[in-house]
Amino acid sequence: PIVSSMEVTQIGTTARGLPVYVDKNAAGADGIILLNRVKPHTSFRGKYESGLMKMMAIGLGKQYGAQVCHYAGCHRLNEMIPAFGNVILDNSPVMFGIGILENAYDETAEIHALTPNEIRAQEPVLLEKAKAMMGDTGSNVLGISIGMLMVFGYSFNVRLCWLVFLILIHLLTEKYSLTKIIENNKILNYIDKLGR
Repeated sequence: PIVSSMEVTQIGTTARGLPVYVDKNAAGADGIILLNRVKPHTSFRGKYESGLMKMMAIGLGKQYGAQVCHYAGCHRLNEMIPAFGNVILDNSPVMFGIGILENAYDETAEIHALTPNEIRAQEPVLLEKAKAMMGDTGSNVLGISIGMLMVFGYSFNVRLCWLVFLILIHLLTEKYSLTKIIENNKILNYIDKLGR
């Protein structure tokens, strides 16, 4: 049978003294199996974003646990989610988690089963892989706009230079993450955040 309720029980506290809650039925169960997509969050960046740690911190904590986790605002979720998730891993019967990675078309690309310790260690690795698999639809709009301008607005020599430039960028991104390059450059990172 499906047992659902908003009742929670406190199972511990974070290092900062914040109470950590888990669904009362889950806390009393023989085991908890987590299931979530591992992907970038739309409101913050961190080692853990949307994934199994967030499912524990926000999902298992129900409304009350989510409220406590969000008390400092979205800009602090990159600290709060692992703090709450680690307390839950240490003090509740989590057996394993299933992390799902999707491609740029929202199709399931990979499924990973992780033990509690693997969740801590491997979810950040899966998040980086998920970021690389997603692509950037915002850049598609910009790309087609620049492409149309190049085709209809410039001479053959200018178009040829742009083509060579784009091929070089493509070769660069085959070896290095463009996301990492942008994140590590203050100017590019600022420009990238303007579109979010």
